[in-house]
Amino acid sequence: MNVIEIIRFKGSAEALKDTFKALKESGDLDKVRAEEGCFYFDFFFSPEHEDEMLLAEKWESEEALDRHHGTEMMASLLALIKENELKLSVEKYEV
Repeated sequence: MNVIEIIRFKGSAEALKDTFKALKESGDLDKVRAEEGCFYFDFFFSPEHEDEMLLAEKWESEEALDRHHGTEMMASLLALIKENELKLSVEKYEV
């Protein structure tokens, strides 16, 4: 069964943009998108809420998502979340 996660990041507009920029410039986004089982991994900025950013990701299976959670990119992302004082909430769906 496929798994979709929607992750809502909240923080200052500058912190959100800095987080996205760091992930993009490091090449981490391309690495994640190339991971086995990844259908998509895309960030979106809200035109109405500058203090929010969404990450939509779809994985082939729970196992693929679990492998992704163990990658260096996830460690980098968690460090950026802490450094930029972001809050997040996660919604997860099996489809």
